[in-house]
Amino acid sequence: MSQAPAPTVDKQPFDWLTLLQFGSSGFALASGLTTALGLTVAAAFMPRASSLDGLVQLSSLLGILAAALLLLPSTYYALRRILGKPGAVFRPYGRAFAYSILALPLCIGASYLALEAQLDWLVALLYLVPAILLVAWLAWLALRKLGPLSAQRIWGGLAAGLIGVTSFSLALEAVAGVLVLAGLAVYVQVTPELTRAIEALLQASGNLDDVSLLAPFMNDPVILLTGLFSLSVVAPLVEEFFKPLAVVLLLRRPLTPAQGFALGALSGAGFALAENLFLSAPAETLAVAVAGRAGASAMHVLTGALAGLALVQARQQRRYVRLLGIYLLNVVIHAVWNGLVLLSAAGAVTLAASEGLVPAAFAMIGPVLLVGLGSACILAIWRINQRLQSELNFFN
Repeated sequence: MSQAPAPTVDKQPFDWLTLLQFGSSGFALASGLTTALGLTVAAAFMPRASSLDGLVQLSSLLGILAAALLLLPSTYYALRRILGKPGAVFRPYGRAFAYSILALPLCIGASYLALEAQLDWLVALLYLVPAILLVAWLAWLALRKLGPLSAQRIWGGLAAGLIGVTSFSLALEAVAGVLVLAGLAVYVQVTPELTRAIEALLQASGNLDDVSLLAPFMNDPVILLTGLFSLSVVAPLVEEFFKPLAVVLLLRRPLTPAQGFALGALSGAGFALAENLFLSAPAETLAVAVAGRAGASAMHVLTGALAGLALVQARQQRRYVRLLGIYLLNVVIHAVWNGLVLLSAAGAVTLAASEGLVPAAFAMIGPVLLVGLGSACILAIWRINQRLQSELNFFN
């Protein structure tokens, strides 16, 4: 009597992307925790020069630790997939999360009180909370009501921006920066006024409150135009190219336009987090720093989301010209933001030194324009999310 053949079990194909996610997130997580531990040990044995130096060191330490811990969910969910466990579903927070943005003024007010009480650890923590909360709120605005998404993809998208987009962008920008600095070094050597200005900066390295020391640089057309070229051409071209990395990695998988928008927003949010966590500000300018980071974060989330949406539509509908148009639009938005930041700073230097190439009025006009651009980015995120919700409701 012959035996019936044993039932066969279909094996899941090996998922290289999951392995890549686990390896990159896990390595960055371990590296961040190791670095934070090393900085903690070093700080215990190295005397700090001033209270401000100690605050900056503590802020940097907390930023590295926070970035590492934010990679923990990506590592965990990738490991679950490798072990063959069922995937988890991530549902964006409900409408109540919208009110979390009201914690920002509380953090700012509390930071001043903590500064007066010389509680450096609390001041550093109060810097960290707005940096993360801003990006979390913007990500919620982009993802809300777009349906349940894979937790692995959600945290993987954030990790792609935090690790991949940041690393690739910094690498290319570093190469471009070396070339630009080499050219500027030659120019400074043949410009006695700039040589004296650098010597004055080095002598005043302990006290840079006098922004008029920067006047010789902001008044030099070569320096100013080089800065504008680097910030408004090179940086946007590079960063906007890599920003939708999370969507690029998943393009061969089934993706809806809404998922492309969400993953692109998360990739941009990860890049914004990297900027927020590692750009510390003096305590007395925390309110200005929070406002600036809010606008910059909104710009990064919007451009990442637009690129993600355009990539999915290009693959499904062969709309490659539109994809190129979205890329150029993102570059322009990014370029305008960076240009306004530099011109605002140059205007402030002109105001302090009573002379300069950039009118002093830019010290006031620039920030107003930046607030307008940041608000427009937030409005665009909300509006596109609303449109995608309507399309989902129509098909459901």
